[in-house]
Amino acid sequence: MHLKRDFSEKVHVTGYKPFTIHGLEGFQCKRCKEIILTAAANKHFDSSMAEEMARQDSQRTVAAELVEIDEVTTRLAISRQRVHQMMKEGKIRYVFVGKIRYPLRSSVQSLSGKKKTK
Repeated sequence: MHLKRDFSEKVHVTGYKPFTIHGLEGFQCKRCKEIILTAAANKHFDSSMAEEMARQDSQRTVAAELVEIDEVTTRLAISRQRVHQMMKEGKIRYVFVGKIRYPLRSSVQSLSGKKKTK
């Protein structure tokens, strides 16, 4: 294994146009060429993937599917800061309206359903 720095990965997600994530870092096997991302690169990958999917979803999402941050904080009993952090981490799906992130109602509903069953 050797450390491979500052490489890019093309991502294919069903229902989305392919996109590339830059600035990754990980350990690559010399024999099979498989790469294991570092913890920081894994967070960067998840965040970049969520952001690009949000940008693409922004073009096809109707306003009725959006939910205000305050509603999310009430439903999940978490802070506004945690909501924004979860969106950035890709744990709550969102779209952009201008430069503002809005959570998707379906994503929040699925999380609030999980919270009730625990």
